[in-house]
Amino acid sequence: MSVSNQKLRIAVVGTKGQALRIAIPTIQLSDNADFVGLIGSNFEGTKTAAATYGVKAFESAQELISSDAVDAVWVCVPNSMHTDVAQTYIQGGVHVLLEKPMATTSASAQTLLEVSKNSPAVLKIAYQHRFRDAHAQIRKQIHDGSFGEIGMMRLHRFWKFPYFPNQVVADLSEWRKSPEESGGWAINDIGCHLIDLMLWLSPKPVEFLDGFFTRRFEGVSLDSSAFLRLRTGQTSLMSIETSNALESPGSILEIYGEGGWLRSMDSFHDVATNETNFSGRSTFESTSQGTYLRMLEDFICACNHLPSIGATAEEAFESVVIVEQARNQSRFMEDL
Repeated sequence: MSVSNQKLRIAVVGTKGQALRIAIPTIQLSDNADFVGLIGSNFEGTKTAAATYGVKAFESAQELISSDAVDAVWVCVPNSMHTDVAQTYIQGGVHVLLEKPMATTSASAQTLLEVSKNSPAVLKIAYQHRFRDAHAQIRKQIHDGSFGEIGMMRLHRFWKFPYFPNQVVADLSEWRKSPEESGGWAINDIGCHLIDLMLWLSPKPVEFLDGFFTRRFEGVSLDSSAFLRLRTGQTSLMSIETSNALESPGSILEIYGEGGWLRSMDSFHDVATNETNFSGRSTFESTSQGTYLRMLEDFICACNHLPSIGATAEEAFESVVIVEQARNQSRFMEDL
């Protein structure tokens, strides 16, 4: 895909975790982007990391904004820093691809939303699962009316911590244990992806009803499992099940309507199967790396004023509101 004669010059904000595992490799894979710089919380560490990739180390956000060498940033910092960091770059006229969640509170998300409305810079939130083929087909079928009036939707997605082979439970960052800094654990690590997907799939507004949490990690007071009930419209129920503590055979997305049903297996994984009563069974291959690359290419399209389906600030704000409602209104099973 060619979106512009000139590649988008992207710097990464953050020098650990998601920045190293996902952001940098994805930019390097794109034919439409150049990885040009790094900025982190410690300049000496930033210089060391930047030297590894042969890119510029920026000492401050202001230096990066003032530079003529960067068009956009991919922000990979702890959740509680998302709003302030993104706001700085947006106000400086730099396009921003911001790791989810948009913010840890609806108030800070609202602030960032207003800032983005008053800037020509693009702000997109990194909800990459919109770019899986299985989900694209489901959205089309919903919006085409293939299921008729939908009465129930269920989304089940677990991801057991430690998330990666080289992690152990003891590696859990202190900010992830803090309600204020993380905005919730399973509900924000995994659950916000599921909420965004439900919002994106549904042609009607989604409203939080109630929820239940459990704690399963010693020394961590935050949710490790969550069950949420929502509704879309007046007569359609939604349920979301997520956990970073429990085993699961894979993800499941089910839709039940007056005119049809769907069961999608492993739609968050490399090989997914969608089955309906009206179109049979379809198989889709969408690797994690490929899904992130599609998300990045979509962001580049947005920066070039081309059509984009990536999560906007307005859409991501809705996710933050529902996560906040879930955190404030859900009950911990241990406390009942």
